[in-house]
Amino acid sequence: ALGGNPDSFEEKGLHLNATGGIQASVDMTIGANRGLYVSANAKITVDSGSTLTIPGTFNFSGSSFTLTKAGEGTLKLSGGLADSGTMGKFAVSGGLVFISGKTASEMADYYDSTSVSAYDTSSGVWLYPASSSLVASVEINNETVQFTSLAGAMSAANGGSVTMLADVSDNVTIPAGVSVNFSFAAGGTYSFTGTITAADGTTVT
Repeated sequence: ALGGNPDSFEEKGLHLNATGGIQASVDMTIGANRGLYVSANAKITVDSGSTLTIPGTFNFSGSSFTLTKAGEGTLKLSGGLADSGTMGKFAVSGGLVFISGKTASEMADYYDSTSVSAYDTSSGVWLYPASSSLVASVEINNETVQFTSLAGAMSAANGGSVTMLADVSDNVTIPAGVSVNFSFAAGGTYSFTGTITAADGTTVT
């Protein structure tokens, strides 16, 4: 267990120095005063349907170390790279990784493009396995979140807009009281062939 959030910021508050790493099986946000520090090849596993958010900055002790994201869940490094920090390499065997404040071009030297793909947003870059296809972009409270399934997007959304980025056949359940706008990305023709189940009080346009 990590214990309480430190009173002041600790760069190595979450120190990965072995391959054992971290596993999250539920939604979890690490205290903002705990920075992620990677000093070995390490792994973070986030199970399907879960999101692990690290709002503190991250840093690597050397650019040769690789942080591997495993599991079908989402890892959000929302604090971004520490000022004057060292960027290491990223591998993504499943799910999604969000890196705040970076673009795909800035990250190009830090992942293997044969196995990892990148998707830019205004607030950062999403990394995901090259074998996966991003199918939905959901804007929640002015933050764009990428998902590999529309069903996953809708289960996490509290409303907002969903832009189709590919053909989707997921069955989607929208909770009560949620307003969702479906639109289509430019540059192609996309189809939605699943079913939409909307509870009372839900608006779908």
